[in-house]
Parts: sequence; structure tokens; C-alpha cells
Amino acid sequence: MERLTKIGFIKIGEWNLKSNFKHTITKNLEKRNLLYSFVSDSKVLYIGKTADTLKNRMNGYKNAGGSQRTNIRVKKEIIELLGKNKDVHIYILIDDANLAFKKYKISLAAGLEDNLIADIRPEWNFRGNNRIKEHEMPPEDRNIIVESILPILNKSKTVEIILGKEYWDKGFFNFSKKEIDLLPKEPSKIRFLLGDNSDFIEGNFLFATINGQPRVTQNISLKEWFQSNYKMGDKIKVEIIEPTLLKIH
Repeated sequence: MERLTKIGFIKIGEWNLKSNFKHTITKNLEKRNLLYSFVSDSKVLYIGKTADTLKNRMNGYKNAGGSQRTNIRVKKEIIELLGKNKDVHIYILIDDANLAFKKYKISLAAGLEDNLIADIRPEWNFRGNNRIKEHEMPPEDRNIIVESILPILNKSKTVEIILGKEYWDKGFFNFSKKEIDLLPKEPSKIRFLLGDNSDFIEGNFLFATINGQPRVTQNISLKEWFQSNYKMGDKIKVEIIEPTLLKIH
């Protein structure tokens, strides 16, 4: 924990089970692009980063469900410790360094996260600490939910898409040709931010339809998320934050 506080992490709250599972954070809830950590007995157990607000990221753990694998797994670990009368404190590092390379903003959180995980080796992080066990890994043909951060641009566009039977059943959707200029110019990997909880899934983008409409291809995790949160015929809002980063509401 001292290694975190020396570089600027501050304690802002803790998790508890007094009435139901919740956190006690009252400040910095609207801060974005930050690192956070869960600590118990001065031991760093988890380090993560979020592009969304701190409030939404913590609510992702509080309300974990469906295909939110990171949230579900870490929430389970937290509740297990709390059940043993252990405290689980929440620390954050706010990015106020205003780092930039030429005209591009550099994310302090994105630059530090992997190095901190590799150095501290938190038990609940599966990256950088050789703790991955075969039975803990998702099947190879499923898309892994990952925590990530990408630069959020000031300009974005939100479009509404109706979840028809094919979209809802198979986990894909098409954009109209009007959005072509906002999307990748060739088939590529893209990331979705599902709702307000800052979990990302990876998917594929290509121009797949007969009439040249841009398509986000079939994705098992996206299908599960659609079916857990919507019904056929519902409208979803897809925010094109940047060509390879979409937020789905």
C-alpha cells in the first residue's frame, strides 16, 4: 500500500455489508480516467483503471451480473473478505498531471496500470502475476471482458438501433451508411463499453452486408448482454466515441 500512497493514491472509502453490498465513497465520484485499488490489511489486492466515472465503475462491482466477469469475480472476493470481518478499502489515483505528447493527451492511468500490477502483483489481478489457472479461464471461443482505457474524444455521435430478432438472438448489429465516416475504414478489432460499468468486450468490425452497411459482428458476450438487459424490439443507443471504441446504452 505504501508504494501506492507514495505516488499519489488516496483513500476515499471502503466496501461494506451492513445492509447490502455497497461502498462509502462520497467524493470524487464524477472523476474519470483514473486508477483505483482495493486494499485490505495494508495489502494491495486489486488494481484497475477506468475511462468512465468512478461512480459508474464502482456501481459496476456493486451491481455485477450477467456477462460482467471481472465485476462478478472481484465482487465475490470482496464479499468473502468482508464476511471474515476484514476491511476492504478503496484507493484512487486522480490523473491531474496533464501529460501530453505533441497534440495527444497521455493517460497516466493507462501508462501506470500494467507496471504497477507487474511490480506489486495483486492477488486479484490475473495479469502480471502468474496466477492464471486453467479452470479460471473462459472458453477459447468466448470473448473476454477486459478492463481497459482508451482516450475519450470530445466529439462523439450517438445513434439509435432497434434490437430485431437477429440482433438479439446472435449478438450483432449494423450501422447505417450515414455513420461510415465515423467508423474504421477497414475490417478491424473494436471495443465496446457496455452501459455505465466500464467493462469492455472485444469484437470485430467489417463491412459485411450486401448493401455495404457497417456491421459489428456476432459476439457471444454482446448477445448475453443484450438478452440480460433488453427484449426484442427495444432501442439501444450506440455512442461512437472513436472509430474503434463504442459505448452501448
